[in-house]
Amino acid sequence: MIELALDTLWADSDNEAGWVKAVTYSPDGLTLAAGYFDRTIKLWAFNHRLELWDIICTFPGHANSVNTIAYSRDGRTLASGSRDNTIKIWDATTGECLHTLEGHTKQVQIVAYNPDGNTLASGSNDGTINIWDLETGNCIRTLQGDRASILSLAYSRDGQMLVSGNNCGTIERWKVATGKYFDSFCDPDSLRAHIRCGH
Repeated sequence: MIELALDTLWADSDNEAGWVKAVTYSPDGLTLAAGYFDRTIKLWAFNHRLELWDIICTFPGHANSVNTIAYSRDGRTLASGSRDNTIKIWDATTGECLHTLEGHTKQVQIVAYNPDGNTLASGSNDGTINIWDLETGNCIRTLQGDRASILSLAYSRDGQMLVSGNNCGTIERWKVATGKYFDSFCDPDSLRAHIRCGH
């Protein structure tokens, strides 16, 4: 059973290098990508003959631990964000690093592909969201909201809206076409943290 075989993806909890900080399935469901504290990304595939998961590719390159990973919609590329403040775009088949995206001043906590496949959003502890052109590797827009650490990002299904969540308990929405702030809201129970963040 695949469910039982997942037990083989464990790492020694006393060994920081083996800590898994991010996981995601490929769009076809055949591969698992895992980001590690040891600065690598490993791709796992299920070996039906042996009924276990095998590492089929390792992507080295980050200078610090990998915090977040995401597949493009077509599964051809993989994006990773790191504690080294950078994002890397990888060929998901060969492991070749296609772009290193630099612009954040603190660690990158989250990355998200736009459904159109042309741009990528990244959120950082520096309080900004950067929008990257995946063809050129250039940052085409920077969004600044609550100035709190950006911990989560998601695009709407049509790619027209981007939503972010931060460590002050605020959810903010942005218009993708213009980069303009649209609205924000938070759980009343998070109000104390919201005030503590300077609001």
